[in-house]
Amino acid sequence: MIHIGSEEKAPVVTICGKLEAELEDLGEEERKEFLKEYGLQQSGLEILVAEGYHLLNLMVFLYGREQGIKSVDCGARNKGPRSGG
Repeated sequence: MIHIGSEEKAPVVTICGKLEAELEDLGEEERKEFLKEYGLQQSGLEILVAEGYHLLNLMVFLYGREQGIKSVDCGARNKGPRSGG
C-alpha cells in the first residue's frame, strides 16, 4: 500500500486495529503514555481524520456562546461568518 501511495503521490495512513481498540478503554493520561511507549504522538485514527480534512480542504471553526463552545466544519478558504453554524 505504501508503494501505491508513493506512486500516486497520495498520503498513506497505517492503522493497527488492536492498538486503536486498546486506546479506546484508556483515560487521557494513560492514553498519552501508551502512545509514547509505541513511539507515537497520535493514534492512527487521529491521523486518518487529520489527513481526511486536509485532502478535503476542510477546517474546524470553533466559537463560543452562552450554551458552550460550538464547532463547524467548513472549507478552509471560507471566513468564519460565511461558514454557517
